[in-house]
Amino acid sequence: MLFVKSIKFFILPLMIIFSSLEASTAANWNNGNSSEKPLERASPSFFIPDDIWLAFEASDYDSRQTFCNDEYTRQRISNFMPNPIPKRVKGLNSRMDNRDSVEGFLELDKFTEQFASYLTASFALQEDRRLNSAFEALYTLASNSAWLDTKSCTKNGEMKSICPPDWQDPNGQDLSQQKDWGSTQARIMHLHYGYQTFLGSQITSNSEKSDLINSWFDNFYARNKKPQDIYFGLDLGWFWPEIAKNYNSNPAKGKKLISKAIKQLDALILKDGSLEDRTTRGDRALWYHYEALGEIYITLEIARHFDVNIPPSIEEKLEKSVEIFIAGVKDPASMDKWAKQAVRSTYKPGEQQFKFRHDIGKYSWANSWFYIFMARNAEHKSTKALKELLAGNYENATTDGMVGIGLGCIYGASIK
Repeated sequence: MLFVKSIKFFILPLMIIFSSLEASTAANWNNGNSSEKPLERASPSFFIPDDIWLAFEASDYDSRQTFCNDEYTRQRISNFMPNPIPKRVKGLNSRMDNRDSVEGFLELDKFTEQFASYLTASFALQEDRRLNSAFEALYTLASNSAWLDTKSCTKNGEMKSICPPDWQDPNGQDLSQQKDWGSTQARIMHLHYGYQTFLGSQITSNSEKSDLINSWFDNFYARNKKPQDIYFGLDLGWFWPEIAKNYNSNPAKGKKLISKAIKQLDALILKDGSLEDRTTRGDRALWYHYEALGEIYITLEIARHFDVNIPPSIEEKLEKSVEIFIAGVKDPASMDKWAKQAVRSTYKPGEQQFKFRHDIGKYSWANSWFYIFMARNAEHKSTKALKELLAGNYENATTDGMVGIGLGCIYGASIK
């Protein structure tokens, strides 16, 4: 059996190269009449620079088993496919602490995370039959116009008071159409990122079904807010979806967008390592700080993919940001100096709502940055600290609901 596995992973890099070429071509799903040449990259995803993708291609069986083996590849996709298929998300409050009882949300949230895991692990472990099942699942959702009845808060990319502002109640218990819309949009974008990255072969060999899936995604892309200035949340203020939409058809626009994002990002990372409007969020400051680190580190990888320079000042301040997170996990009271500002939140000294503080490997949202940081900073003291906090628990490396791709698998397996 071991001999068979060794053969399988000996030929895997070559097969992935062909798959990457197919994915890069197929991802040009809305290229219109653009005459621009797509970027020539080994990586099929703008979230993953070539150096990491090539290291992943060369990774061995044991590395992939460590970081890319997931429970969802051992079950049918029907086990987590929504049934019945929801037509909308409706009823979130501003604090989003009622999510478990909101129409359509829990189904979308769970499917996004579990689908990312299923898709990533199936690709990494070369489970073609399961990749076909993933493609068919998206076709089923598209055929049933899943979540398309969610109220849109935009018109022609502008919000223009279509939906009332959220946080009308200081405790965040007011119903928020903006949260319904934004949460739905972001998660559908994440499904699309995974689709672009891993299903190139299925897309090119099933043109009729691909057209329907693409049309379904297009309907959601038309509801996105046009990116202007970056902010934390909603895929860095809608920058990621705009890059995705133009990735092959207008790579120059993608590079321009990420260059702007990097310039603006510097101002959101403060000198002490705290993050603008995140580390000050009361009893959820640790969570928002953690989540923002996910957006930041993924954005830096997008910059590397586009060969955009990252100022040293960003990397230096981020080292402090990571230290703040690690300290907050070990002792929530360390967050008080920022958390006490209680921006759009409540605050109790020494308390932080961070569900898996004692087992951070269980997080399946925004966890990519753990693995990105460790891959990019192998000898850093914070890498050692993160490894100690993870304690060998890489069960969710194959998923990140924030991006729809299990970047933990890709980056984890690439670490030498």
